[in-house]
Amino acid sequence: MLLDIWGVGYTYPVGLVARRSAALFLGVGIMFYLARDAQPSRSRTALSVGLAVACLALAALGVFELTTGHAGLGILSAVVVESGSPCCFCTSSTGSPARWLEQRAAATCLHQPVNRMNSNPIPSTAPRGSMAEALLPGAYFHDAWAIPAARPELEALGQFLRVASTTPRWIDRLMGLRNRIVGWFGLKNLGGLAGIDPDKRPSAYRPGDRVGIFTLLSKEDDEVLLGDDDKHLKVVVSVHKTPGAGSGQTLVTVTTVVHVKNWLGRLYMLPVAPAHRVIARTMVRAVGRAT
Repeated sequence: MLLDIWGVGYTYPVGLVARRSAALFLGVGIMFYLARDAQPSRSRTALSVGLAVACLALAALGVFELTTGHAGLGILSAVVVESGSPCCFCTSSTGSPARWLEQRAAATCLHQPVNRMNSNPIPSTAPRGSMAEALLPGAYFHDAWAIPAARPELEALGQFLRVASTTPRWIDRLMGLRNRIVGWFGLKNLGGLAGIDPDKRPSAYRPGDRVGIFTLLSKEDDEVLLGDDDKHLKVVVSVHKTPGAGSGQTLVTVTTVVHVKNWLGRLYMLPVAPAHRVIARTMVRAVGRAT
């Protein structure tokens, strides 16, 4: 029995909840089976993203029950499956609805006035000729988000510092959870995204300095590279400014490139990749806000 594998004792209340949950999952499974041939659309994407969030929540709950002693190590088998499932819906191939919408949005960006993008960043690609573009060959994961800058006078590092200083509290809480979990595997505690010196000006930073959870790797007025290199993967974030894009506004593109080093890196990216898309888009919105 699954409960035995998880190290959970059977009681009638546990069985009652399990049977009702099984009926719910049966219905969800049938719904997705019948919709398996649906054409890419916003509805299909909504279903996929909804299930991805549910899987990530189940995986997080599984880790919580393990750490609190309510379940045994056997529950990790469920956590691995639940962590990997979102990738099948959000990042598996260019034919997936989520990827299709990203491609459509990126294509639309090329044919619309830039000022129409102010409210939300849109999926993009690493800017042509940027340092980020040179990092793409061999990457295990990458994405990019573009938005017109509300404060175009800020250099690239200034744009990043503005984003980091407005990090939503829920994102830093997720970072805290991440730091506790990866500590079991001997990985780095990165701290929080908002952990920057509010009194330090962008001009005072030099390559090698710590900027929040990242190390400053390269600094130019129109592009900065920030990253972290651990034993399981290497991540680099580029913040790039394109002055006078589209209707004359300055376009800021934030690109993330990840190179994995081993199986631990691949396992780590299973839950992180879909979560990153949500977090990155939320963070980049700060570039387009006037205040």
